[in-house]
Amino acid sequence: MAYVSKNLVTMIPRLGAGEDVADASASTALHSYRSSTDNVAAIIAAGYIDDGNDKGIKLNDTVIVIDDLTSMDLCLVTVVAANGDVTMIQLA
Repeated sequence: MAYVSKNLVTMIPRLGAGEDVADASASTALHSYRSSTDNVAAIIAAGYIDDGNDKGIKLNDTVIVIDDLTSMDLCLVTVVAANGDVTMIQLA
């Protein structure tokens, strides 16, 4: 189906500034995304989430993906493109 922006919620905001090279990857946030129609394979694909910049998603953030049809998965953000498209991997 389609991405629903209001279903992507920041659960724990980024801690720490991450403003310089020394701590840029040390601060992460926890988000959740819930879908009643799309499975995790569709959700983690590049470009499914297209407003990552507006939502404050950064590289190495964690997203709990809840697929109402089958599962709940822990995913890691691997790419946030300049246009806001997000790509994730599903963790074991």
